[in-house]
This record gives sequence, structure tokens and C-alpha cells, in this order.
Amino acid sequence: NASLTAFDSSIIEITIIIFMIIAATNFSLHYLFLAKRRFDYFKDEEFKVYIFIICLISIILFFDINMNGSYNWRLHSIKDSIFTTTSLLTTTGFGTADYETFPNISKVCIFFLFFIGGTAGSTTGGIKIIRTLLVMKYLSYELKKLIHPQGAYSIKIGGNVVPDNVVKNTLGFYLFYIFIFAASSILFALFGQDIITSLTASASSLGNIGPGLGSIGPSNSWGHLPPIAKWLSCFCMLLGRLEIFTVMILFSRTFWKV
Repeated sequence: NASLTAFDSSIIEITIIIFMIIAATNFSLHYLFLAKRRFDYFKDEEFKVYIFIICLISIILFFDINMNGSYNWRLHSIKDSIFTTTSLLTTTGFGTADYETFPNISKVCIFFLFFIGGTAGSTTGGIKIIRTLLVMKYLSYELKKLIHPQGAYSIKIGGNVVPDNVVKNTLGFYLFYIFIFAASSILFALFGQDIITSLTASASSLGNIGPGLGSIGPSNSWGHLPPIAKWLSCFCMLLGRLEIFTVMILFSRTFWKV
């Protein structure tokens, strides 16, 4: 019940941080490194964003929990900040601290971590960083088009132009993910859960993370949820792990008629 805190070992926790980061990295980059001896990690735009997010959120959590929490600038606050960020971003779900007791800024950051996920081609759940990166580039593209309607622009990732159909599929996935998140949050609320539990239960289920906030925080379990809410969370976990469209196609009449 204490998760990794039960080991009471900083060495174990640091080791797991390293392997969570490795597991949430695109396996193609690992292949290039191991088989081709090419260290292309920091040539990959998604990987650089991935490391940036870990560093940024870890720093925010570190200062927030020390200035507004009970850590009092103790050394293990660094480890807890990095571990919490890495665990949630990589959708691993382990915990070394009860982030339910963290200050509000940290909780907001933690809530957004439920959605991001790791890199494409990795073991993580969530939306994946590459999709968020593509959506941000698309928004920048649209702003440029508004300012200079006659300008010729393209959306690039890693120096390669992203085809329009890929951009449309990504936007569709993003909207579908948000719609399912909103709908399942409402259903969790209908089953008697408070707003924080409802929102994070929906996000955590879709991202296949495990713990959330509220009554399903890292020091609690999902055992108290009514059976119908557990069925809902099971369905959301399948949707999130099997990439939404794969599951939703199975409910399409057209698919079974083909």
C-alpha cells in the first residue's frame, strides 16, 4: 500500500527513475544506439521536449513543495519531485510521496501530467508527446496564416514536413480523447464521486496511470468505487491503451459489414 516508499531506499528509487525515463523513450532511438552506435537522442525533437517537460515540472514541484509544503528544503524533496514527475509523465503510476498533500500549483501540474504521456514508440499510455507537439505546431501554423494569408508555410517535425492527413488524424484523436475524458468525468460524477476524483479518475483511466487525486490519490485505492464506476474505468483503460480509434472502430456497423 505504501508503493515504493515501502523499500525505504533512495538507490532503488533513483534506479527506477532511470528506467522509467528509458522505457518512455522511443525504442527506435534505443535501437539506433545499441545496434548502430548512433547517439541520436538529442537530435530527436520529441525526446528533447520530453526531457524538457521532466526538468520543468520537477523544478516547479521542487520549489512549490518547499515554499508551501512541509519539506523545508530537505534533500529528498529533489528526489520526490523528479520521481513524481517521471512516474506520472511515463504513466508508470509508482509513488514515493503522497502528492495529494502537495500545494495547489503542484496539483495542477500533476493533473496535466495525466494527459501528456511519454514519447511515441514507447511503453507509455496517455496522448503521447509527439501528438501534443504536432498540435502546438499546427496552432502556430494557423496563427501565421492569419497574419500572412498569402504566406507559404508547412508543419515540420524533425526537419520533415508532416502530411495534412497526419495532422487531421492527430487533431481528430486529440478531440476524441478530450470528448471521452469529459464524458467519462460526467459519468464518474453521476456515480457519486466528487469533482476532483471524477476528473482525475477519467484522466488516469484513459492514460493508464493508476493513482489520481481526491479519493483515488496515491495513498488510496479504487476499491471504494461502485462496481459500475469500475466497469467504466476498465473501458477507459482499454480505450487509452489500444489507442481509442482501434476500439471505437469495433463498435462501428460499417466495420462488421466489410
